[in-house]
Formats: sequence, C-alpha cells, structure tokens
Amino acid sequence: VAAPCLPKTLPLAISEGLHLDTAVFAGDAEAGPDARAQVAALRRAAAQPGLRWAVINRDAPLSAPIEDALGSRTARACFSQHPQLPLADCDCWVRATGISATTHGLLVELETSAGSGSVEVPLLGRSNVANLLAVIGVLLSTGRDLHSALSVTSRLQGVPGRLEPFTAPNSPLVVVDHADRPRTLLH
Repeated sequence: VAAPCLPKTLPLAISEGLHLDTAVFAGDAEAGPDARAQVAALRRAAAQPGLRWAVINRDAPLSAPIEDALGSRTARACFSQHPQLPLADCDCWVRATGISATTHGLLVELETSAGSGSVEVPLLGRSNVANLLAVIGVLLSTGRDLHSALSVTSRLQGVPGRLEPFTAPNSPLVVVDHADRPRTLLH
C-alpha cells in the first residue's frame, strides 16, 4: 500500500474485506486539501486487524501518526536515508549510510538490523532509494537474510517514464521523469 493511492483505493479495499499482512507506508502523502483524508486513511490501514508488519518510512512526516495507530501485534520494519535517525526501537530496520552515483545507477551502502552491506541498482533518485529501502525492509520482515535481500534488490528495474535514464556512447545522460503514458514522450 503506497500513500498516493490511499484516499481512493484503500478505504474502498478495506471496506470490501481486503486483509493486509504487510503494508508499506512509503510516506508520499502530500499536504493540501486531501491531507486529512490521507492521514485518516493511513491510520485506518495501520489499525487494521491482522496487519502483521508495517514497513514505515521514518523520513516521512506522517510516520508518527501511522506508528501511533499500529496495534500491539503489528511489528515495525523502519527505514531511513538519514544515518542519524534512530531506528533501534523497530523490530527490523534498514538505513542508507551512503548513496553514490555509478555509471549504471546508484550504489547504496546500508546498515540493517541483519548486518551491513551494499547494493548497486540501475535506478536514479532519492525516491528510488526510499523504494529500495522499503523493499529490503519487506524482505527482511519475511525472514530473508541480508545477502539474499541484496541479491534480489540488485535486479530491480525502474518504471518506464519515471526517472528513466537514456544513454549512448559519448553522449550525455538524459533522464525522463513523469512520462506516465507513451504519448507523453512525444510532447
């Protein structure tokens, strides 16, 4: 479950009997006229009976209300891109300790509750680092060891039209973002 789709889809899904085992609270909710509705939807998702794991972006402003709404039976897998942010109170955690650009994407150095490591991914941008950390948090919450989680995440691919790199020999890197439809690339 990602925050951008909550106001429309999650209340409907919960009312139709969808039961979540693990929910990722990415923290993409935006301030504005729908902010209260987004917070309410996030809190309902966090309080849902049967939710075993909540994977939470501790860098997000809405992480505190989400965590406040979690039931005592819900374990927390927390992630952050900030090396100083406390995560030790979480059941498992993932932290980016270094992010650097490579010729193929990003190299992300990590500390986790399962150990330290690094992963190179063919992705660009801090939003994709947050997504990567969320995926590692989900994998660790399911009992995967860190080596296995890093192996899986090293093969992730980006979404076409979203921070999508285009390269050619002896040419600059061109990045297309927010091209959600093929015709967008033509304008």
